Amino acid sequence: RSGTVPGVGLVHAPFALLPTSFPHDYWRQACDLAPIFSELVDRVSLDGTFLQESLS
Repeated sequence: RSGTVPGVGLVHAPFALLPTSFPHDYWRQACDLAPIFSELVDRVSLDGTFLQESLS
């Protein structure tokens, strides 16, 4: 929890402690898919009915 940023209840914690090598092709694929995934997450977040039904 964040005690210093008003309105923020959670703060992201990294899931890796050390840098890890990552194949360039996979990195490029992740970069290409990121905007599509972000759009999906945004649209799902705006559908309150879907969220209520799927998370209850």
